Amino acid sequence: RAVPKGSAELRIFETFFESARPRSGQIRDTQREYLFGGEGGQVGSTVLIPIGERGSIGLVAIASPDTERYLPTMSTDFLVRIGEIITEAIAARGA
Repeated sequence: RAVPKGSAELRIFETFFESARPRSGQIRDTQREYLFGGEGGQVGSTVLIPIGERGSIGLVAIASPDTERYLPTMSTDFLVRIGEIITEAIAARGA
């Protein structure tokens, strides 16, 4: 989904974008519904990865029906790298 930067509907992700770090585990109901719509009820755990500086380009959301698949205690080093690779790919495409 493409949403204009600064759009009011993105306020539900404000703390995520401020942290500028991937997040894993549970997300708020409003975030889950926004990201996954009607399929949101099947989401047990998620990973959110910011794309661009402080999520300036957007985010990648990955979901699992398993509540134990993505936990807040998991290392995010690999997720950081995924975000960097996607950011670089998008920047290269725009160049």
